Formats: sequence, structure tokens, C-alpha cells
Amino acid sequence: MKKELCIFDLDGTLLDTLNTIAFYCNYALRHFGFPENPVESYKYFAGSGAAVLLHRALHAHGLDTKENFEKILPFYIETYNRDTTYLTAHFDGMPETIQALKNKGVKICVVSNKPDSSVQEVLPLYFEQGTFSYVYGSCAGLPIKPDPYFVHKIMLETNIPKQKVLYVGDTATDMQTGKNAGVETVGVLWGFRDRKELAESGADHIIEKPQQLLKFFA
Repeated sequence: MKKELCIFDLDGTLLDTLNTIAFYCNYALRHFGFPENPVESYKYFAGSGAAVLLHRALHAHGLDTKENFEKILPFYIETYNRDTTYLTAHFDGMPETIQALKNKGVKICVVSNKPDSSVQEVLPLYFEQGTFSYVYGSCAGLPIKPDPYFVHKIMLETNIPKQKVLYVGDTATDMQTGKNAGVETVGVLWGFRDRKELAESGADHIIEKPQQLLKFFA
């Protein structure tokens, strides 16, 4: 069935934010005298929200205590929010793919585990106003992925049935989100995780380049 709604993850899917996340988390760790982590390790730390990211970054050094976490998290979020676009870049072919989807009349939305304030700030800087019908990041008191809360919310708001929805992301969390929502999933290989993780987490499709998304909306 031809798809009418495409819901994207943000980090590692729409935008290359790996260096951004690594920079700010390492900055926070360094600020409090803790060891930093290699940039590549953040491919596996990211994807489940800021709190889980920091727990993983601390755990890598055996330092994940309640005291350390509660001391660092506010500082990490505050410094990240000062310039959410630092070191962030487009993935090759993504702007053109988004434009092609728009030209086809596809509704495009975003569901991210990044704090909602950061999501709302960064997207207009990389994509034209009006590109996305609905954009949701994590909000206090509301569930985060892999809970399908926001995917279901978007389907209600757009009145598009799950059979016509495609969920696109780069991690097992994303694939689980799509599965939990009952929609078809596409795992992408230009992001934070590899083919093995995406396949084992039940991705319906796995693609290597953004342009390959267009075939689902032909």
C-alpha cells in the first residue's frame, strides 16, 4: 500500500548529530573532573534520551552513581541548549529526499527522544519552515520511545491509518517504536547503528541512502 505519512527519528536519521552529542557530554564530564569517552562510543550511548545517554557515559567508567548523575545532567542539558547546532550537519542526500517527499504530497513528521526544546530549535535551522506537519521531542511526564505515544498521536492528528505510515530511524529503539505502533519500519545505515542491530530489532526494510526512501511513496 502506498504510504502517505513518513515519521522520522532525528539524531542519526534526519541530522548527523553524533559530534554534537559527544562534544557536549564530554564537556560536561570534563567539567566535573570525570574521564571523557571516544566519539564513536556515543553511537551506542545515544538514542534513548539525555538521561540514558549520561547514565551510559558514566557507566563506561564505573561512575554511574545517583550523585554523579544528578550533578551532571542539568549542566549537560543547559550547555547543550546554548547552541544545539554546534557540529551538527546534514546527511548527504537528506535535504533533497525531504524535498522530494514534500513534492509528492507526503506528510512528514518527527518523533525524537531529544528534549522537545532542542528539537523545536534545531529543525528550522536545517529545513524550510513548513517542512514538518508535526514535531515532537521528549517532554516531562510523557513517555519516550520505544513507547508509541507520539506516533499514535500523529496518526490521530493526521487521520492517516497505520497501513499508510512509514517510521524511519537508525536504532533498535526506533524499530521497536514502529513495531509498538503497528506501522512499517525502515532502518537506515547512515546513522548510529549497524545492519545487525536493525535486522535483529525487526526492521521491515533496511536502506543505505536517503534517496531509497522514495520508493515507498511511488
